[in-house]
Amino acid sequence: MNQRCHTPRGRRWLRPVLLGLAAAGLSVSALAAEPKATPTASAPDFSGTWRVEWCDKDRPQADCGGFTVFLFQKGERLCGNHHGATVNLSRLDDGEPRSIVGAVAGRKAIMTVHSTRASETGTLFLAVAEHQGRALQWRVVDTVTGDGTDHVVAQKATLRREANDERNEAWQAARDACRKSFD
Repeated sequence: MNQRCHTPRGRRWLRPVLLGLAAAGLSVSALAAEPKATPTASAPDFSGTWRVEWCDKDRPQADCGGFTVFLFQKGERLCGNHHGATVNLSRLDDGEPRSIVGAVAGRKAIMTVHSTRASETGTLFLAVAEHQGRALQWRVVDTVTGDGTDHVVAQKATLRREANDERNEAWQAARDACRKSFD
């Protein structure tokens, strides 16, 4: 069975996506290009586990929270899931398989992030990430659907690449779900 990420019905979502593409500096033609077998020097590999940690300096005893994305890239296609937690782990946002889908053009990726923390229909965000070596400059450029208030999705952050993806069960699960959708 081919699993699909939840997408809004109708074309109400098209305008924010196109505006997000323009904000990201990506063109529709760049995203529609024929997928390549592997990333190239001009199009780095976004596959991996990327994370930012949030800690409260005034409460060092509190558990740190953070935002993590588990991404898998095949050609220009990108897919994965996310996990977010506030400081002291008071709110969690666990993305379902394929909660992130998108496309890569050069050093940038534009993707949707579907958070179902607040409701079944959830909130759909449009995000842009720029690959900078072992870091991603991440920013949410629009809220496509939902009110965007009760989630734990980083709005703007530098995500660092974590090592040993092959040992990370969450990354493996994201990779396996994405592989099925790419076939």
